[in-house]
Amino acid sequence: MGQDCCLYANGERHLYPSIAKAHEAAEQFICFKVDLRLEYLFETTGADFWAYEYNQNKWVPS
Repeated sequence: MGQDCCLYANGERHLYPSIAKAHEAAEQFICFKVDLRLEYLFETTGADFWAYEYNQNKWVPS
């Protein structure tokens, strides 16, 4: 199985087979308000990095 997404939690790198799995894993870190960033490991026409914005409670392109 390929790795489609990388989650960085306070600089620690975690690979996931899907964006959904990476988002699910990220939810475990949100309560600790750590620096969260997602990187898509495939070609996309949109943003390939997303950061969790705590003030807005959502993922935003980075």
